[in-house]
Amino acid sequence: MKYRNEILCGIIAAAIVLIDQFIKMVVAKSIPLHQEIARLGSVFSITYSQNIGASFGILQGKTTFLIWFSVAALMGIVWYLRKTPARMVPFVALIAGGAVSNLIDRVNLGYVVDYVNFWYIPTFNIADLAITIGTIGVGYLMYKKEKV
Repeated sequence: MKYRNEILCGIIAAAIVLIDQFIKMVVAKSIPLHQEIARLGSVFSITYSQNIGASFGILQGKTTFLIWFSVAALMGIVWYLRKTPARMVPFVALIAGGAVSNLIDRVNLGYVVDYVNFWYIPTFNIADLAITIGTIGVGYLMYKKEKV
């Protein structure tokens, strides 16, 4: 199939965007800012926060930079996708989906809605998690290829 990578990437990225945006909408409408609704001891809670930085609280207040960085990263992904090995596409799609979802927040709200509060890690969201897993996956596959 000629556009297999693009179709698979689009499906995975769209799923990440839809799931993350839905959860963000529910959290923002249901939970007061900085309040939590579910708690598992001191390990995990659902907490509504507004992040004006990047994943896991870095680059606070750099919204314009983060918007342009996200756009550039997405353009790079689109350009590189046809050359991407099939085994790497799901991880690239996770990065793309996470970047798009957080970009939607930054453009529309000026901040990113975060809601997962896990132990001592700064509050994050599914998009942040997708970007992190995707980056680790791509890095691992690139490392594994070099070792072979």
